[in-house]
Amino acid sequence: MRNNRKIIGVVGPSGTDLPNQEKIELMAKQIGGFITLSQHILLTGGKPDRNNPLPVKSAAMIGAQDASVESKPARLISVLRRPEFEVRLEQSPACKHLIIKTDLGDKRNFINGYVADVFVAISGGPGTLSEVAFAHYFGVPVIFIETPGINTQQDLSSAYSNKLPRHDFDKIIKDSHTAFPYFDPSILNQKLNQLLNSADNFIATAPKETVEKAVRVAINRSNTLPENLPIIKKYEKEIMNLTSPELLVEVEQMIEDLPEAVPIS
Repeated sequence: MRNNRKIIGVVGPSGTDLPNQEKIELMAKQIGGFITLSQHILLTGGKPDRNNPLPVKSAAMIGAQDASVESKPARLISVLRRPEFEVRLEQSPACKHLIIKTDLGDKRNFINGYVADVFVAISGGPGTLSEVAFAHYFGVPVIFIETPGINTQQDLSSAYSNKLPRHDFDKIIKDSHTAFPYFDPSILNQKLNQLLNSADNFIATAPKETVEKAVRVAINRSNTLPENLPIIKKYEKEIMNLTSPELLVEVEQMIEDLPEAVPIS
């Protein structure tokens, strides 16, 4: 069983020349570390690549790894765009890492949005916007990071309203709907527009606060999961394991013999 562990998706920009890159990387790394310390599960669209780090995806996973010890191992899920399908588990005493190569390109953002119990967005552009849109569509709570130098809700609103990033976002949604005809793009856009213009969203300003809030809202959401949503034909059993409300058979096997989640100290 997954017991009381929550899958916390952490998403943000992939660019490496951002004006606020150092702040974004530090925030993502510290959030990843607190996810490990609280013994929950980190999901991103990348890997802990220390040679070619991406501001959020790699930084969050590196932070999670750096905070791990054998008694509190990092638990990582990478949902990758790679051009071949493979599910692989890499294990060490201090890290359990489920790597899912989807062969889906940016369409994998649909899986990220559906699989997580809660989403943390740290700035971002059209790709992040699509992940947030899918998450919100399926009732996954989204927490926006808002600190000096990181204005996530404003950044995503700009991506949604400006012509070029909006074009990229619309293409991801269109392509994803072709692969996964289980959502209504019109309703998705309505819900996303409401979210981006709401003054009542979940906001966090510090890494520890972010993880604590993420766990709380994920627990509150546990009893409201969508039921009987038909998902994906192309990859059949493997992807069904990833996207069913029970979530990730591989992850449950990966962590079933490890301790319960604990409060952040």
